[in-house]
Amino acid sequence: SNDLLRSAELQANPPSLAWSRKHAAIQHPLLTILSEPQFDRDFLCVASSIPLGRSLISTMQGSPMPAATAKSIIIQTAIALDQLHRSDLVHGDIGMHTIWWDGDDGVCVLRDPLFVPQ
Repeated sequence: SNDLLRSAELQANPPSLAWSRKHAAIQHPLLTILSEPQFDRDFLCVASSIPLGRSLISTMQGSPMPAATAKSIIIQTAIALDQLHRSDLVHGDIGMHTIWWDGDDGVCVLRDPLFVPQ
């Protein structure tokens, strides 16, 4: 609703077109794919790919993960974050809800291309 768009929190940290463009310019197999931002006077929109698999938070509710799998996920996540950092971007909210694992050997780090981390 438009009331949400007028909230104090959103007014203090509004969506950033420059941030969105910078994120969209980075394409990497370990990061969600983002479209070029679309905007008008009132709205900013960025489409994102839907990653394969599930978030680590939902994956970890079962049996323990083998150490080699956990190591692979950590390394791939570090590579994805390094790609962001090399482009002068920070993730700002890395966690088990933003790291997706396909159950095999694939990782995808979700990112928020609209809001600059505070």
